[in-house]
Amino acid sequence: MTRPLTLLALVALVAVACQKPEGKPADGTAEKSATAATAGETAGKAGPANAAGEGVDAAVRVSECPKSLGGTDKVHRVISKDCGVVPVTEDYYVDGGSLTLEAGSSLSFKDGTGLYVGYYESAKLIVQGTAEAPVVLTAAGDKAAGVWRGVSLNEHAARSTIDGLVIEYAGNDESALYVAAADVSVKSSKIRDAKGTGLLIADSGTLAAFTDNELKKLGSKTAIAGPASAVGGLGAGNRFDPEAHILVRGGNLNKSATWLPAGAPLVIGGEVYVDGTEGQAAKLELTAGLELRFGEAGSLVVGYYNQAALAVKGTAEAPVTFTAHEKREAGGWGGVTVHGKGEATIEQAVFEFGGRDESNGVLAVRGGSIGLKASTFRSDKAGVSVDEGSRVTAFADNKFAATPVAALLTANHVMALAESNAYDRDSRIKITGAAAIKGKATWQAQGVPIEWAGELYIDGELTLAGGVALLGQPDARLVVGYYDTAALLVKGTAAAPVTIGPADTANNSWIGISLAGKASGSSLENLVLTGASADAAIDVAGGVSATLSAVTCSKCKNAVVGWACGATVTSSQVLAADGTPKVDVRPEGC
Repeated sequence: MTRPLTLLALVALVAVACQKPEGKPADGTAEKSATAATAGETAGKAGPANAAGEGVDAAVRVSECPKSLGGTDKVHRVISKDCGVVPVTEDYYVDGGSLTLEAGSSLSFKDGTGLYVGYYESAKLIVQGTAEAPVVLTAAGDKAAGVWRGVSLNEHAARSTIDGLVIEYAGNDESALYVAAADVSVKSSKIRDAKGTGLLIADSGTLAAFTDNELKKLGSKTAIAGPASAVGGLGAGNRFDPEAHILVRGGNLNKSATWLPAGAPLVIGGEVYVDGTEGQAAKLELTAGLELRFGEAGSLVVGYYNQAALAVKGTAEAPVTFTAHEKREAGGWGGVTVHGKGEATIEQAVFEFGGRDESNGVLAVRGGSIGLKASTFRSDKAGVSVDEGSRVTAFADNKFAATPVAALLTANHVMALAESNAYDRDSRIKITGAAAIKGKATWQAQGVPIEWAGELYIDGELTLAGGVALLGQPDARLVVGYYDTAALLVKGTAAAPVTIGPADTANNSWIGISLAGKASGSSLENLVLTGASADAAIDVAGGVSATLSAVTCSKCKNAVVGWACGATVTSSQVLAADGTPKVDVRPEGC
């Protein structure tokens, strides 16, 4: 499987990193330029040779108020509110030192300039604003969106801390705040009146914290853009414009993470892979109230290469929602896939507008493990698909609405369906893959039919509970005890009989039930058959015993039951109805 990092077209031109201003620094270094599509590359700008603070030893703490700022600082500079509004007259670079902005301090930036921290050498930005006295970074001239470039925390600005900061009128068509550094903390801050995206996170960037921030009056609906690896740093209490979202570009999650509702929906623009590293599993936990909107190229893949887990923990009041971002109709996005090295436990989730076609569920298990409870599937082309070799640990209290194929399961997975699931009347459950029952299994009534094609081999003990409805394609037949000792136990009731009939209403037939040579102790009670095409709808091989009670065959081509020499058939209340020619076909010459 290829793993492209795909973006939503609608935001590809919006979330652009803070680019370098025109012209080169004195050392001729290439300037920073990163779009949202290439935000994983190092971004920033090399500092020019001249600087505010030139000639001061880097170990020195400088707290004198500067008349202006620009060039490169290699000192530990502290600016207090007593300095008033300090003008930034050219691009200002902090490399090999730090910039501390105390509560109430303010910088005003000349048009087209910006603040760049930690491009070549270790540096930090430390903002110490408060609610009463925030630090303000603003435009020196016109108070218009995008007149200055914004703030860039480059790769060597790790562990920068921002508290109580206001960034306004910044960003051009780029982000107002760009983070390529690790473990950056942003709290109780505001980004407003930006021309483009508020915050752009590079592939190298991570957030130690992002809480109680406000990003409003932005020029882009993409308030934040970043890789999947950065989303775990987004916390609670953030505030956004009404239609804002957080763009997740895609990428790998190799470490465990918890995604919280950050105040705006997550838009998954590419493939997100939850994969641990060799010897170390990764787990992604999605918490109550989280909304994930998937672009047409967006998907969530668990355990493809290494051990990984997905834990979805919604509540009845605040489910976790998986939905489409652009195409809000069935098939609008691919889905969530759990591969052989993955496991998923999902409770109180909503899956809507997904599934590529009726053969692939919006939740697809391809060799992995799934436990699914109290979740809703609506307006999907297909709900859940489970391949051979996968494990179903729970499947209960789920609801399927406007989803033609609720579940695609192998025959051995049907027994995992609890009777507490609910479906639309027109929905179906389909059996896929090699159809064989091993061991003991009980199928509970689902309220909708279970459909199969071809020969379904029962080489164990299959119990059909009252109310179970099966639909077979024209080539469908139940074969009991062909390879191993087996039994079919039909336990219908007068009020809730087991029914088996044709899936193809045009052909209006299926073959029938064959109790083969290794069948033993089969019992069919309160069973209604329709449209069986075999010479006997129930065919009993020689040497096999079977009990039939209250069995009706309606519109069957030939007899209800037939048996070979040596078979023992005990029957009562067996009826041939609606054109079925006769009740039984007895052997001759025994």
